[in-house]
Amino acid sequence: MDPQEEPEPLSRDEAEVDEQEMLNRIAKNMRSAETRLANKELGEDTKQVQRDILQDLDRLIDQDQKSDQNPSSSLNDKNTSASQLGKNYQGKQSAQSRKQDGKKTENK
Repeated sequence: MDPQEEPEPLSRDEAEVDEQEMLNRIAKNMRSAETRLANKELGEDTKQVQRDILQDLDRLIDQDQKSDQNPSSSLNDKNTSASQLGKNYQGKQSAQSRKQDGKKTENK
């Protein structure tokens, strides 16, 4: 690709698919980081997963800010997706906590 050429912007459908893939990757990496930390795996691999999460979140924020400048995109769809991601993660996290609390009670 010629360095002076800018890549074509993604169409709205492509951007939504890309965003969904990124949200899925963030969720997967958050679960992975959570598991690694629970297992006291504090090495470089865990740190890299955390950096990947931050990079993807930064990209989503950048995309959202750019879409704010483009009135044809739907901000509500993006907020819903991010909101659903957070709720799914929190729900899984609290379910795991309940399981662990149950195991602690059984062992006493």
